[in-house]
Amino acid sequence: MKIWQKIKTVLSILLWGLSGAIIAVMYWAYRTFGKQSLLKILFHLQEPLEGSNVAAFLPAFIWALIFLVLFAGIGGILQKLFSRELDLMIGIGKIKIRLPLDFWNRHALIPALLVLVLALVSVWDFFQVSDFLANRMQKTKIYEEYYVEPSKAVLTFPEQKRNLIYIYLESMENTYMSQEHGGAEYAEFIPELYEIQMNSTNFAVDGHVNGAVSTYGTEWTMGALVAQSCGIPLNMLIDGNALGEYTDLYPGAYSLGQILEQQGYNQVFMMGSAGGFAGRDTFFRKHGNYEIMDYYYAIDAGWIDPDYYVWWGYEDEKLFDHAKKELLKLAEQDAPFNLTMLTVDTHFVGGYPCELCEDIFGGDQYANVIACSSRQVNEFVHWIEEQEFYPNTTIVICGDHPTMDTEYMNVSTAGSVNGYTRKVYTAIINPVNEYELDYDRQFATIDMYPTTLASLGVQIEGERLALGTNLFSEEPTLIEIMGSEQLNAELAKSSKYYEDYILYGCGDELEIIEEQEAEESAE
Repeated sequence: MKIWQKIKTVLSILLWGLSGAIIAVMYWAYRTFGKQSLLKILFHLQEPLEGSNVAAFLPAFIWALIFLVLFAGIGGILQKLFSRELDLMIGIGKIKIRLPLDFWNRHALIPALLVLVLALVSVWDFFQVSDFLANRMQKTKIYEEYYVEPSKAVLTFPEQKRNLIYIYLESMENTYMSQEHGGAEYAEFIPELYEIQMNSTNFAVDGHVNGAVSTYGTEWTMGALVAQSCGIPLNMLIDGNALGEYTDLYPGAYSLGQILEQQGYNQVFMMGSAGGFAGRDTFFRKHGNYEIMDYYYAIDAGWIDPDYYVWWGYEDEKLFDHAKKELLKLAEQDAPFNLTMLTVDTHFVGGYPCELCEDIFGGDQYANVIACSSRQVNEFVHWIEEQEFYPNTTIVICGDHPTMDTEYMNVSTAGSVNGYTRKVYTAIINPVNEYELDYDRQFATIDMYPTTLASLGVQIEGERLALGTNLFSEEPTLIEIMGSEQLNAELAKSSKYYEDYILYGCGDELEIIEEQEAEESAE
């Protein structure tokens, strides 16, 4: 009996410690990211830590350890206090209440389990598990009603094909502009990007800033890459395996890269982080035969030393420098080119202050990093405009998703502006088409897919591809048709069409089987 009592005591203390660690991590995550969808969390849990910036999550491990020890200590102290076989008499008037303290010692697991339940409730709330399960139980018809199969669409390219430079800016959003310029900050963090947007196409009129809404399944980098290049959200888990282990991702999706590959484009995807993280290298190789120039490519090419590693790999200053050299090489070839880039310095938490960063905002590191990114992009764009290949080149600059650094957003002006809609930064420089509509478009990142093609002078029959709409046309976007709230609700639901045709790419085979079964039944 005494052995069992000791086991219960140890188990109780362990449960207290585990509860403390869970509560600490959830609090840190809530302060840092805000509430997050279970889809996003599960997606990242499938990925190995290799290639990620583990240091960004170090505070979570530290707080988890502190609270584990703290709560375990509390559990141990309570066990010690209630270990004596004493009765506590409480007198209230003539009423006498006898409390056997050893009862709590004999049933020590009960309070420990109650604390663990409290911790798990915080997990349930943070991950919005109820919403996720409710969505999984519902079916959407959005793909049957609106999805346009890109591989079967009628596309007409101009006789002289234009080059494309597509820059994904990590966590870049219009919010970083001052309130005077249509952002939500106390100062202008990105004056250069603001000027670029005002002097390029951003699908707004009368000098307004505009940008894309990041809808469900597109709120993190891999989801954003899929959205902007394929016109769909990343809305399904890949049966529990790490995405980097797959030889193909989204075999049923037909991307911007695949369309350009068919037209003879030379394509390169450059990033300062590891391409294998989240399966980015696999995705771009299989969807456009891109040459992947990532962190490990930089080492092999001698761009950086083998032991060089900062932030997520190497900083954007080096990325832009290498991109210039690669553009000059691509321009010498006879074929048109598509150079796609992904920056990383502005990633949460706090960003990476490189040697070019200046302390403009009084020690506000993230604001300084964001401002530095704005200057670097501006210098890169001006350099492109001076090159011989520029007249026949279109530049698309788009944030991948709004920042996940929620703690920063809450303490900045952006977190307190009522009714402000956060949109990712969007600008198209030197497109073939001019924006001729007299109203601001309401659009999502999925609309960048056909819009990018249209900016190259490609005519799209029906003006739509996948779930995206050509923003140069008068065709309404899905947000303009149903609003952001309803669109998000539909994208969050499960879809057999999405799973069969896009996620696993077996829709055609299923159609053949169904036709054969129908013929057999008819006979």
